[in-house]
Amino acid sequence: MADDGELSITRLERDEIFLHFAFGEVGDALRALDEADRLAAIRVQRAPGVTVLESATIIAAVRYALHLAGSVSRIFWPPRNRERGEHLRKFVGVPGDHGLKDRRLRDHIEHLDERLDKWTAESPRPFTTVQMVVHEIYAERTRRAMAASTLVIYDAANRRVSVMGELFDLAALRRDLFDLQGRLSEAWLSLYPDDSKKMDVE
Repeated sequence: MADDGELSITRLERDEIFLHFAFGEVGDALRALDEADRLAAIRVQRAPGVTVLESATIIAAVRYALHLAGSVSRIFWPPRNRERGEHLRKFVGVPGDHGLKDRRLRDHIEHLDERLDKWTAESPRPFTTVQMVVHEIYAERTRRAMAASTLVIYDAANRRVSVMGELFDLAALRRDLFDLQGRLSEAWLSLYPDDSKKMDVE
């Protein structure tokens, strides 16, 4: 705090602010994927032969991770300010073919209603539920049937999520997020070589 009681504001360059924001989004996305994995492993024995598995909370964690990944994607591949995107990719060292470039990550957020329009255009159509978690106990045939009749389905065994037919490999998404996290940390070090200011990647 300043002597006069006013809040002291730190001034940062534009690149630093984007790095801060992207790093936070990446970290939260990785934590959400970790939470989905943790919840998917829970088995609660309610009675002999009856096992209760986590469902809604897993889907919430997965959808949050996709939302955050889409947010990061828009930072480096913005739909309008391409100059800013190119500058940040070069500054952070993000290759043009990076996995987070996947346009579907952004469409998942920006055009969800349009995707729902398309998915429901075939009507009447098979419908099981809005969201579901499919565990390893399900046969492959059952998995395919559920994926075709459910809006959002998370395949816990294969770590994949299907959003109205669009398949996302969450293991690959995790690798892409880890890669970007490391690049962001290195970019930060280029601004502040002092290790005490290194972004925390643990």
